[in-house]
Amino acid sequence: MGRLGRMMSLAGVAALVAGTFFLPAAATGRTDPVPAAASAPDLARPTMLNIRSNYNNRCLEVRDGNPGNGAMVTMWDCTGWPSELFDMVNGQIVNAINGKCLDVVASNGELGGAVNMFDCHREWPSQQWWWDGSQIRTRLTGRCLEISAANPGLGATVQLWNCTGTANQQWRHG
Repeated sequence: MGRLGRMMSLAGVAALVAGTFFLPAAATGRTDPVPAAASAPDLARPTMLNIRSNYNNRCLEVRDGNPGNGAMVTMWDCTGWPSELFDMVNGQIVNAINGKCLDVVASNGELGGAVNMFDCHREWPSQQWWWDGSQIRTRLTGRCLEISAANPGLGATVQLWNCTGTANQQWRHG
């Protein structure tokens, strides 16, 4: 099964597990997806957006839509799949496909420290982030999230590094 097929399968599984089903636009008269359970118009939905690099215009993504702890975070062409949709919740960057948080692996805040996805623990500094202009910084050390070695290619990994303002450390929503 190819990457697209795996993503579609994982997205379907994630929707079943999360209990979120979307009605077709024709059934609702709306052009945006509406959760089937959302009958009240004031029902709040999280704002899930992609995190796009200003360096290569690719999106941060959970590699292959992996729903497990330790899932790699890499760069990929932006497609709108749940594996590349994130929300900032209480300082944590939460992914749509697995509900897990962007995490500094083993709380290693040193230069080159890896990041992955892990169960959310609000009290862990390794999962606390903030936007500083167009940079994403960890509360663990204040270092920036960057594309490793300024690699512009598909599948490039991300890591922590001193904030230098270089293009591979610049991000935007959408």
